[in-house]
Amino acid sequence: MPLPPPWLEYLLGHSAYYRGLDDEARNKFERDIRLFFSDNNIKGIGGAEVTWKTRLLIGAGVAAMLHGRPEWEPPLPDGITVYPGLSFDRNYRVEKGNIAGQAPERGPLLIAEESLKQGFADAHDGHNVLIHELAHFFDREQRKVGGRYSRRLGRGRSDSWADIMSREWQKHTQQGSILPAYAALNEAEFFAVTCEMFFENPRPLHAAHPELYQLLQDFYNQDPRQILPDRAG
Repeated sequence: MPLPPPWLEYLLGHSAYYRGLDDEARNKFERDIRLFFSDNNIKGIGGAEVTWKTRLLIGAGVAAMLHGRPEWEPPLPDGITVYPGLSFDRNYRVEKGNIAGQAPERGPLLIAEESLKQGFADAHDGHNVLIHELAHFFDREQRKVGGRYSRRLGRGRSDSWADIMSREWQKHTQQGSILPAYAALNEAEFFAVTCEMFFENPRPLHAAHPELYQLLQDFYNQDPRQILPDRAG
């Protein structure tokens, strides 16, 4: 069943990624959202219903990350739990602390609704809490399976996922880069922050970390520079 017209209008107004697609790619994007909704549970705390707009933003973020790999299943066996407001704390109290999202190894992905909306409000700021937290799930899954990329990277290289991440993270911690300071916390946060920029402001990331960008391009099987408009333009 196609997405309702108001949903498509909302996507056009809130997803720069969707706006950058041609008609055929938009149809694929919409199909991926429908499939995600049919296979994954999105609930508020206590099982509360989540508005269609919030659900659609979640679906749009997932569809962007899977656009080049539609055969993938998002690694979310326990679904997504949406918290009201901008944040929650380590005791999961609403509007306390400064946690906008969390990707626990066991349990659902947690996300604060207003922070989710802020992530889509500026298409080029390089911040999107949904992409950040979902990236943690992908990173964790990839490390579990070994993550060798010799086939895709070619040129006789067989660097592992962990090797490349470690090398690029150390480069960032020692020399700094365009990535925010939070990326220096550890390799997992470095990868998640990098994914945010990859899907929101890819050109500066490519200039600063070309090898890492190539890894992400191979991993996600897409190049967002071909979809998102050049901010300078």
